[in-house]
Amino acid sequence: MKRLLALIVFVISAFWVISFVINNEKNKKTPYERFIETSQTTERREYEPRVIYNDDRTVKYEILSYEFIDDKDIAKQTKYPGKYFLNVSGEFASEYFLENHLPNPDYLLKDTDYFALRRDFPLYEEYVESYGERGMTEAEAEEFLAKHEKDYSTIYHPKTKYLFLHCRITNISNTEVEEAIHNFEIIGTRNNKFVGFSFAYCYFDGPVYTDVYPGWHTFERGEKPLECVIGYMLVDYRGFLDLSAPNTYYYGKLPKSMDDMDMTKINYAGLDSFTVVNDLPE
Repeated sequence: MKRLLALIVFVISAFWVISFVINNEKNKKTPYERFIETSQTTERREYEPRVIYNDDRTVKYEILSYEFIDDKDIAKQTKYPGKYFLNVSGEFASEYFLENHLPNPDYLLKDTDYFALRRDFPLYEEYVESYGERGMTEAEAEEFLAKHEKDYSTIYHPKTKYLFLHCRITNISNTEVEEAIHNFEIIGTRNNKFVGFSFAYCYFDGPVYTDVYPGWHTFERGEKPLECVIGYMLVDYRGFLDLSAPNTYYYGKLPKSMDDMDMTKINYAGLDSFTVVNDLPE
């Protein structure tokens, strides 16, 4: 009987030791590793809104859900009305909304290799380097580009995705706040390695502060939270963001103290100023 009791005590002790080691090792994992581990399970953990803040922490953003739409499907969908899209190009959004038109899924970009152009034509390089003071006149430069630019240009449709984020935005300060709600970045990673970034803001279905840029909103003191959808255009253009394979996407903004850091060396999974888009409900 004593031997059996000793065995039971030993088994229970061993169980607690093993549990402690497993939990300790789990806690040593990076947030990214824990995210991957959780996302690979069949049972999804209970969802809580992901929260990020603006620079001065006067406005709180709760990211409630997300949706990706490929460029070939953007003109077919009916969930996001054309009147809320901005006029977008491959690099950035303009300050004007479209006239109730959805984006063109087959838009084309003209990509000119100006580095090669300057390398092959020293006079043009001298003109550019001297800000038009040497090499050739402004008129000669215009004539030169009209003649040679097409030989160094490629016109194509870049791989594109549209990301829509359903957000709840709240003024948590004691004063009125004028907020640019589109002022965040989309960071793409793959296997925890940086593959590019994008902040081509292209959609907003909330109130429009038309005196400045669409997507600015003035939050009055004590105003009820604003629920809206913010859309971003992700473009595989000049290596800014590699969309060739599935990525893990982070939404947020680097702290000002990290502005000068190399973006490719940052562990975004370890920053509370970003939230993992892929881990939100669809």
